[in-house]
Amino acid sequence: MPKELFGTDGIRGLPGVPPLDDATLYAAGLSLGEYLARQHGGAHVLIGMDTRESGPHIASVLAGGLRKTGATVAFAGVITTPGVACLVRQNDFQAGVVISASHNPYQDNGIKLFSHAGMKFPDSAEEEIERDIFRHRAEELSRGGALAHPSAPLVADESLDAEYLEFLRARLIPGANLSGYDAITL
Repeated sequence: MPKELFGTDGIRGLPGVPPLDDATLYAAGLSLGEYLARQHGGAHVLIGMDTRESGPHIASVLAGGLRKTGATVAFAGVITTPGVACLVRQNDFQAGVVISASHNPYQDNGIKLFSHAGMKFPDSAEEEIERDIFRHRAEELSRGGALAHPSAPLVADESLDAEYLEFLRARLIPGANLSGYDAITL
């Protein structure tokens, strides 16, 4: 069955409009949390984002759905996509979520899911999660309501950013001349 929500690089669109409306985002958090519980017996998920204005809201709605399933959520705040992939792989996270629309226009945003390996989930996993997203939305609509979506603001754990920067520092070539890069705190 072809995927409707997940494109080649996650779910993208305009925040507030399906598929990035609160109901779908909350259902995505629920669905990811349930998928991880089936696969791992529980879930610890890392969320990171780029600097787009809608990122904090999207993160909090997703986290609300994840927490509803019993998942724990760590929030890295603003961090690169490779940073989330690296931290997921190096730590005890069953998944990572990056909130970004990459090169798309500034008003767009999106979510990209990473497995514990720090790689995009296989298509079969995305298809399973997508089916659950539609199921959660349909169940709520049949009850005549909208999905509840607690959206308490998340506070970034600065130690995650520090850990990623230390990872990068450790990969510098000994003796590399970085003069002229004064804006980068190494």
